[in-house]
Amino acid sequence: MLHKFVSGLLFISTVLLGASVAHAQVDSINVNSSAFLFRKGTWEVPTMKNLRFNSMNLEQNDQDAGSETKFNLNFETHYYFRNKFAVGLEVQYDHSSSKNGSETVTSDFITYGHLTYGLPINPKWGLYFRGGAGIGSGKTEFTQGTNSQKIKSDIFSYKFEVGAPIHLNHNLYLNPNLSYKNTSRDFDDQEEIESNFRVGIGLVSYLNCGDDYDYTDSMGPMVRRNRYAPGVSFIGIHSMTSYSTGNTEIKFNSQTLEEDFNRMNFKVDYSYQIFQNFGLGAEVGYRRTAVESDNIENIKSYFIFVPKVTYNIPTTNWLNDAFLTFGGGIGSRKNEITISGNTNEQKDKISVIGGGLGYNWFMHRTSMFTFTAGYEAITEKASENTDQKFKENGFTFQVGFRTGLGIRGNY
Repeated sequence: MLHKFVSGLLFISTVLLGASVAHAQVDSINVNSSAFLFRKGTWEVPTMKNLRFNSMNLEQNDQDAGSETKFNLNFETHYYFRNKFAVGLEVQYDHSSSKNGSETVTSDFITYGHLTYGLPINPKWGLYFRGGAGIGSGKTEFTQGTNSQKIKSDIFSYKFEVGAPIHLNHNLYLNPNLSYKNTSRDFDDQEEIESNFRVGIGLVSYLNCGDDYDYTDSMGPMVRRNRYAPGVSFIGIHSMTSYSTGNTEIKFNSQTLEEDFNRMNFKVDYSYQIFQNFGLGAEVGYRRTAVESDNIENIKSYFIFVPKVTYNIPTTNWLNDAFLTFGGGIGSRKNEITISGNTNEQKDKISVIGGGLGYNWFMHRTSMFTFTAGYEAITEKASENTDQKFKENGFTFQVGFRTGLGIRGNY
């Protein structure tokens, strides 16, 4: 496993070195300019959800159905150690535990190392070429009474990405990108290989230690007040869209099973300050996954719309960055299975309600880590049979990197 990781990094280094030599003559702007997004000392941070923890009680048709705990960590950053060249780190960890008589615990962990070459076109946009390789492990453990079964796997993955960040506001860039990813899982008795091409659009911030980072209380109450003034908006930690297509191979006992798939994912989390310290927004999400193998096709889709309100504590000190939030909305879920031309489908209606307390920790005038903790309740009902319903409710905690637009002040 280690030799695969090292070989992957060496190959990626060679590709990126070739790209840098081929484009060495292209540098139409001053690399010392503050507008140079690939300059030395810059941190590249995607707008994304970095951490989420849920602890839920489950009910099936108003009967106790056990409990479920989930923990997800997704962190990625890139540092430009010299003009145009960056090293990066990406960590993904997913853990879930469900209990209902028996207990099932599943975990996946993978760490990537990245190398990036940035090609500035002008002060407003540029291109980057990125490669990464990662290793990790997976485990599923099923326990019932004194009996226990474990399934373990080793994970190796490599990926390439080309992006074209376009300047939007201050340090915020819109980032259309194209990528390829290959991931293999080695079990004791089988191997799974998934490869896919992905087209995506996301948001990314370029932060440089040479920029203005003085965001302490010495700035005075007016600067802090401007963060939550009417007209300011916040792009949240869920905002992105992507489409990917690929295939999965499962090899066991000298046999190979293949599946083709495509996935579409759209998320927007937006809030607009209507009055001082009071914001109104919504989270909108849609995803669709289609998997096809032999004569079987499975299409799953999910939609959610959750309006939200936020209210920042009206003070002139650090407590002004704390806020209360409340939201509620509706959605739907559909699962469609087609076997040899015969189709069965299940549709569910979703309702969501929740609220809690949050805090914005500003890293820069417009960039922040947002922490939220609170309560969430989700109900799903079968559209054809209202007697069938599933509920989950409990504590949630999440951390994510997001951006504010229209924040005034010279700091």
